[in-house]
Amino acid sequence: MLPLLTQCGLVSLGIVAPPWMVERLQPHGLELATFPGTGRGLRTTRPRVAGDLLFSVNDCDLLIAERLVENHPVLRAAAKAAAAAGGPLTDEQLISLYLAMEDTVPYVAALPPQHSVLSLPAELCALLPRCYARVVAATREYALGLHRSACDALVAAGAPPVELDAFLWAFATVRSRSVEVDDDDGGGVPTHPLVAAGGQQRRRALFPVLDLFNHRSGARSKLARRGEVWELTSRDEYAEGEQAFISYGGELDNLHLLLTYGFALADNPHPLLLFGTAELLAGCAMARPELFSPEVVELLAAQLEQAATLDAARLQP
Repeated sequence: MLPLLTQCGLVSLGIVAPPWMVERLQPHGLELATFPGTGRGLRTTRPRVAGDLLFSVNDCDLLIAERLVENHPVLRAAAKAAAAAGGPLTDEQLISLYLAMEDTVPYVAALPPQHSVLSLPAELCALLPRCYARVVAATREYALGLHRSACDALVAAGAPPVELDAFLWAFATVRSRSVEVDDDDGGGVPTHPLVAAGGQQRRRALFPVLDLFNHRSGARSKLARRGEVWELTSRDEYAEGEQAFISYGGELDNLHLLLTYGFALADNPHPLLLFGTAELLAGCAMARPELFSPEVVELLAAQLEQAATLDAARLQP
């Protein structure tokens, strides 16, 4: 059993939360703990009924790209340099750069290592279906491209580039912990002239401490802004000492969970398995080798590729 550690009245299994985190959790009846299967998360110190407020965050505490380019001189200079070069930095890039550059800020220093597809070992990639492996490779190439353009902007602004490993950690953190938010007009994309929409084409923000809640499929939680405060409420009931969950989205299959959050669920109620034409033809050849000889498989692969090319051409505007 892990030793019990206590700080500022917080009892946690193998984890000591920093004082600033405790100060935010205690008024909401929450504490940091480790749990089998989900790792670090939040448990409630009191019973909860449906409709209870789980947590709240002041809007001014959100890490959001528009504020960063206004308040962080280096990021503002880099954003201006990128915009002048014709390729504005995205909100994902700007928040990632902030995390990579400001690792002594208490919130950033408390962020854990990220297990993401960006650092997936080759031996694990080899276990994935080939089309999954291609998606993983494409995601990494996308992140590498973001790192190159971000570093180009930093250098153009007279600042040193950030290390690749630091950027990939930060980017994985943004992808896995950020939340979609609307602007004051109800839109869902960045409105600042120096900020472009990221790969998910949605306005993103990091919510300190709220991002400690773990995912459970079917968890009934809602995040809403009321004035200058963001409130997280839940329609689930919890007994004292239970882990409190939120849902990271609707019907999230394991590929989505792996690409965005770095984990998959063995009992995921939303199964989805994707196969490319190569896998399907290989399966046909194994099941009916008398019909799908190597020559037939090669011919079918060529025909399917040709058909896909024609379909893509027809979809061009």
